[in-house]
Amino acid sequence: MRDLSSLTSGRARLAAIVDSDWFSMTITALVVLNALLLGLDAIRGWPEPAHRWFGVLDRLFLAIFVVELSLKLVVHGPQFFRRAWNCFDFLVVAASLAPNGGALSILRALRVLRTLRLLSVIPILRHVVEALVKSIPGMGAIVAVLLVFFYVGAVISTTLFGDSSPALFGTLSGSFLTLFQIMTLDGWGDAVREVMQHHPSAWVFFMAFTVVTSFAILNLFIAVIVDSLQAAQKRLQEAEIEHLDEEIESIEVAQETQAAQMKMMMEEMRQLRAELSAIRSVVERRNARRGRSIETAQVLEAAASPHAGGDPQPDKTTRQRQ
Repeated sequence: MRDLSSLTSGRARLAAIVDSDWFSMTITALVVLNALLLGLDAIRGWPEPAHRWFGVLDRLFLAIFVVELSLKLVVHGPQFFRRAWNCFDFLVVAASLAPNGGALSILRALRVLRTLRLLSVIPILRHVVEALVKSIPGMGAIVAVLLVFFYVGAVISTTLFGDSSPALFGTLSGSFLTLFQIMTLDGWGDAVREVMQHHPSAWVFFMAFTVVTSFAILNLFIAVIVDSLQAAQKRLQEAEIEHLDEEIESIEVAQETQAAQMKMMMEEMRQLRAELSAIRSVVERRNARRGRSIETAQVLEAAASPHAGGDPQPDKTTRQRQ
């Protein structure tokens, strides 16, 4: 039973360390340093000893991250994997443990993914990513609308401009790629001018497509993301307000408890004073009775010996004899 209690107390102390702010800040600083180290290691101008030292430091960082996750697993147990960010951290660190060589060498190259742990250890970045993930359902409908416009535009452009501009609109897939380039406004003027050499009125189609896709539908993406971010910020504020309300409520409960305790103490002090007064009155009455008894005894003693304190007077027979 003692071993179980010591184990529980040890886990509680370990949980206080793992969940503390300074531990989280330390891990964040190590992630940043590890990201800088991986960037320096990617530079090919360093001498060979420098790359060896970079490798040693990288393995040291990896060992620290493994110890961190092991401590969290010991503290939280199976509950550790119920949080998505913990699973993300576990997969990123596990990918870095892949052997350096063979078919798994690409996983070793993905060790830079440890930099993404910043998304999980920095709260503001974590909220942004969560907002983006929650905006995916809303963006799905917009993507479907965009694909419909792309399909219609690809079919029309392939039919109208495929013969005159086969390099751009000769196939349906080529038309998709060209329209995507026009939507991103990357070199769209060159493509439009080439088509307009054979179809002078083609600018009407491209202008309509660009306005619909680039300025309308893409702005819908931005609107959905901004709305999701605002909702996430509102949830964060509500959580903070709720936390503050809980703290205020706990303070009020503590104050009420303290007031009740003070009231009980005052009541106990009144009772003690009343008991002390009663005891004092009893003692005074006893002392008064004892004083009266002493006085009575002195009176009786004085009555029993009326000439007390002087020489005894000779009686009548003694006087006659004399």
